[in-house]
Amino acid sequence: MGPALKQALTTYAPELDKEKIILPVENIYQHDKLKLIHPYIVKRLRIGLNNKNVIFETRVVEEIESKKLYYTDKEKLEYMIEKNPKILKLIQTFGLELK
Repeated sequence: MGPALKQALTTYAPELDKEKIILPVENIYQHDKLKLIHPYIVKRLRIGLNNKNVIFETRVVEEIESKKLYYTDKEKLEYMIEKNPKILKLIQTFGLELK
């Protein structure tokens, strides 16, 4: 399994709608990669779930908000502090600073 395929299969949790399994993917490239192995996936799902009516689909996720990339150490640290404010306390306690 290639890295693009692995990422497509593990990034989002599948959505279930009765006997339909919908796998959200990040882009059309991942969608196309999964389309190539669609028959294999459906066969494995039907055998594994013991259900010959299972339907497998992919759906390209629309990004609501663009992902911000953090380039500098300061931007990375600010993001980490936003996610976990205890980091700021550690920095203050130990007198740490960025160079």
